[in-house]
Amino acid sequence: MSAEDPAIVIRRLMEEHAQHVAKFGHVPAPVTIHHQGKAVVAVGRRLLIDERWNSFHDFLFTYIGTIFEQSWFAEELKKLFEAQHPIMQWYQMLADFGAARGVERGKLTKIEKPAAHVIALLTFAYDLYILENNGLLHPRLVDRLKRIDQFQGARYEAYVTAAFVKAEFAVVLEDEADTSTSHCEFTATHRASGKAYSVEAKSRVRSGFLGQAGARKPLEQIEADMSGLLVNALRKAAAHDRIVFIDINIPPSEAPTPEAGWFQKLGSQFARLAKNQQGAPLLPAFVFFTNAPYHFIEGDSPLRGASILFTGFNIPEFEGESADQEVIRTKYSQVLELYDSLLRHNGVPHELGRPGGPSEDDEQTIRGEP
Repeated sequence: MSAEDPAIVIRRLMEEHAQHVAKFGHVPAPVTIHHQGKAVVAVGRRLLIDERWNSFHDFLFTYIGTIFEQSWFAEELKKLFEAQHPIMQWYQMLADFGAARGVERGKLTKIEKPAAHVIALLTFAYDLYILENNGLLHPRLVDRLKRIDQFQGARYEAYVTAAFVKAEFAVVLEDEADTSTSHCEFTATHRASGKAYSVEAKSRVRSGFLGQAGARKPLEQIEADMSGLLVNALRKAAAHDRIVFIDINIPPSEAPTPEAGWFQKLGSQFARLAKNQQGAPLLPAFVFFTNAPYHFIEGDSPLRGASILFTGFNIPEFEGESADQEVIRTKYSQVLELYDSLLRHNGVPHELGRPGGPSEDDEQTIRGEP
């Protein structure tokens, strides 16, 4: 049997890479080999090995255990479920989700509509994987993720950082230990153009959710509000044009976005803030509002109500009826590429790289033991 034509092999690899980028962004496919019955996965400078990994999702569900110490998990398990860290609650719900569907240990099972908490755990692990692969998983971030009162903000920063990597930006983290001056989370440089941005991420806290102390409000009483977070972000020192991400953190709405009450309230707050700037005018910024309400969804219901909105603050091209979409696309193409990536590259690869293994699709997989 003659060897395959190298040109055909290269062409096929290029096509596979293009398909992967189109679906998942500028994050390389998992680097994996199978050796002596075990899967070996490269993450940053580490090689992780396990004979039980049958898919990349399978790997990700156990990958968090290589980031957090086993003693941390052990201490969390001693607590009542209601007092546990959100990560531990997600793992328990994942186990219950699998048990209710007869998932057996070591057996791969396809789930067409995974529960919201399964998505929460899977996407969190994938963001950490992206960060470690790019030298961005700083010990300080890991420490904040482990602290129940800081988890929400740290998790959102991990999401935002990974989103810039997917959109082909180079990320340089700011020194969080430097308290001598205010600064944004990181600098993101668009690789193709060299355009740099200062990025700030803020997440709206809701008492009783995601490890936050306090009593929970009824879901119908939780409303969108962002003025304080946006003002705080715009006051931070920034060396470059500013991009602000705000997690509005509200329950899912059944109404279409333009008709939803939260959308109308955000719009009125945004307009009021732009019109009535007290003291020194606030600096311009590109603003992304996001919402991933998995923690408001109970039981095994799938995720719904996720939203991503984009606009400009104190940027003339975005103001009122004078907004010119063509000018925005031309003048701010790098930010539009980021927005497009956020909308399209929100899935998680499935294939672990084994020939003849599970095919890469949009279904999730879970194993009997997370």
